[in-house]
Amino acid sequence: CIENKSEHNGLYSNSASYAEDILPCHCEECVSTTSQSYIKDNPERTGLSFIGALLHRRQIFDWKHHALVLISYVKNLRNRRSLLVPLRGFTLAEVLITLGIIGVVAALTIPTLMLQHRKRVAANRLKVVSSTLQQVHEMLKVDFGYKYQNEQDYLEPNNPDEALRIFNKYYEPYMKFNTIKKGTKGLFAYFPNGSAIYFRRQRHCDGSPLACTYFVYCVEGKYCQNYDEDALYANITPKTDNVHTFLLRVTGLPAYELHNTYQIPHNSIVERCAGGSGEDCVLLIHDNSWAIPDDYPFKF
Repeated sequence: CIENKSEHNGLYSNSASYAEDILPCHCEECVSTTSQSYIKDNPERTGLSFIGALLHRRQIFDWKHHALVLISYVKNLRNRRSLLVPLRGFTLAEVLITLGIIGVVAALTIPTLMLQHRKRVAANRLKVVSSTLQQVHEMLKVDFGYKYQNEQDYLEPNNPDEALRIFNKYYEPYMKFNTIKKGTKGLFAYFPNGSAIYFRRQRHCDGSPLACTYFVYCVEGKYCQNYDEDALYANITPKTDNVHTFLLRVTGLPAYELHNTYQIPHNSIVERCAGGSGEDCVLLIHDNSWAIPDDYPFKF
């Protein structure tokens, strides 16, 4: 704006010419009284915005001044909005209360979710290995007939060398393992998914092929690494904890004669499982569509 009126009063003899050239300047102090009256009579001319004024007149225009005016206007507008709609954050007490609620909910739900996850993993892996052993059993019957069953029936019990020979001959070609190693009475084979099995001929069972040869399935390989080969259930079968280790016959199935031959009721099977019978525990899971039943006697 032209602040000194004396510098331009002599340049313009009439108010109309003066107002038209000074119009882009919004500083009222630098406009004469006659010019103000012209502006009052022509409000549509004075209502031009900053950019409109720039396009309307370019003769007398202070770029720096108008830029500062625009910036000041925007700042004032933002300040007015902040006064009308005050910004408010969360207080420390509100944050702590929210975190406390989240902590309580997590403490109540996470253990249950982890328990369900452990059950689901154990049951799914047990189902997979059982299905795999069943398929291998059927293929061996096709490829070797009952020779492989009879050979195992006369396998020397608790002999890791004999167990390794039979395992390498009949099972290793049909299944994929990362490691196979001998134990003191059987052998351990580790699957690529991290689980493992323990193969052992427990004792002679005349007239019952494969009946006394067992697989102990370890949900994780570490449970086979620490497995006690001397521990037995009722001095008959390898002992399992029925949470991390499970007992299967070489057919991949539990002892179906509990249902089919002896007609043992469900409650009795639960009691036998609670007493440590590995075959009964696997039977409970199998009969529940390969899921841990609600009345399963062991906690995961």
